[in-house]
Amino acid sequence: MTCHRCQTAAFKFGFHRGFQRYRCRTCGQTFTDLPDKPLDNLRVDFGKAAQVVRLLTEGCGIRAVSRLTGLHQVTVLHVLETVGFKARRFLDDKIRNVHAEQIQTDEVWCYVGCKAEQTTKDDLQRGDQYMYLSVDRASKLIINFHVGKRESAGCHVVMQDLKQRVSNRLQISTVMARLAKQDKIETVKPKQGRKPAIYKRK
Repeated sequence: MTCHRCQTAAFKFGFHRGFQRYRCRTCGQTFTDLPDKPLDNLRVDFGKAAQVVRLLTEGCGIRAVSRLTGLHQVTVLHVLETVGFKARRFLDDKIRNVHAEQIQTDEVWCYVGCKAEQTTKDDLQRGDQYMYLSVDRASKLIINFHVGKRESAGCHVVMQDLKQRVSNRLQISTVMARLAKQDKIETVKPKQGRKPAIYKRK
């Protein structure tokens, strides 16, 4: 074992909560050899958590996943939340300087808790929600995403984030007309009978 401070050899120095503890011969720093925790503090078997993710990506509901895996519904939701945060962090770190010729930006509708008629406009957590996706047309890579209400502020967040992830001039296809006005994107009229409209970055 190597000391993380001075990069010299360390020797065993007892145990801490069941894990091997070490002490550096040079600086005297003590540290514990903790195992990797891909699920943070969740006490769920990694194989079982992977099964939960596979079932959710196949379209199974929370109750169905709970029945098939034997886990509690709250545990399934905790696995989903943990994996989602880690996937978002991975996307933010790795998807940078993307070279793309054409990107399609579209939205997917869903509702959370209740329909829009049963809530108020000030309730941002429930009701209609939209997931904005920017996909490279050639490789089908999801470059960025955003979840929120269908409003100009959400469109602005998507375009500002997309601008930081691409490295070249490109063509964006989208049906969000307000996108062009808010982010000052040059509008190109589509040919007759074609949808959606085409926008180009300046």
